[in-house]
This record gives sequence, structure tokens and C-alpha cells, in this order.
Amino acid sequence: MACIEVRITSLITIEFVDAAAVPVVCTTPYYGLHDLARFQAGESILIYWGAGGIGQAAIQLAKAGGAEVFVTVGSIEKRNFVHDHYSVPLDPVLSSRDLNFVHGINRLAKGYGVDTILSFTSGQTLRASWEIIASYGRFIEIGRA
Repeated sequence: MACIEVRITSLITIEFVDAAAVPVVCTTPYYGLHDLARFQAGESILIYWGAGGIGQAAIQLAKAGGAEVFVTVGSIEKRNFVHDHYSVPLDPVLSSRDLNFVHGINRLAKGYGVDTILSFTSGQTLRASWEIIASYGRFIEIGRA
């Protein structure tokens, strides 16, 4: 696992509340992927809402750990953002606005499913996720307040 270094250049321009959130954004996916899912190099992972703070941190951790990364995003702009900033190919960056991502995952994972799902979902999307998880896969629900 590669070391990730974050440097805040000036605390004067950032509010304390915002600065306090930085560790949460990074430690949440770390705990989910490493401590709970115990994911390993070569496994596949689906990260919901990949353009969000936790999603971006999860992408970096998964890629650094050698995972095959699949991501959902809410818009074309966010799809391009994930592709441009994290070098995730466009094919595995899928729309979260409907359930068609299930077909995309099945196609890309060749029907096997994904080993780990890092989820922030509910309702139909949550139910659809169970269709694309591999046998003995791990489902990590971050939850919403």
C-alpha cells in the first residue's frame, strides 16, 4: 500500500469545521476497505458516488491497493472528473441516476460481479447492488445521516 500524504498549505483560509472533516473523508473508506472488507490486490470494487469526497478517497485507496475499480457518478461532468483526475477508464464509470449500471457491471465483470461494494445507497439502487456482488463478496454500507 502506497503512502498518501496530504498537506494543507494554509489553515488561515479554511474554516475549522471544514478542516476537521478532512480526516473523516480519508479514514472512512480506509476503514471500510481495509479493516472491514479486507480487500486485496486484484479484487474488484464498486464505489458509489465516486466524485464525492469519500468516493474520491476510496478510488485512490483502491487503485493504490491494486483493485479493479468500478465507480458510479451522478452526471457526465462527474464522470469526466473521475476519469481525468484519477485515471479511471470511462467504461467502468457508470451513471447512478438509473439502474442501468447493473448491466454495465455485469458486462464489465463478465457476470462474476464485484468483490467489494462501498455503498451510500438506499431503495432500488441498494436492492440492485445485491445482483452484482460476487459470491462471498463484501458489502460495506457507509450510510447517510
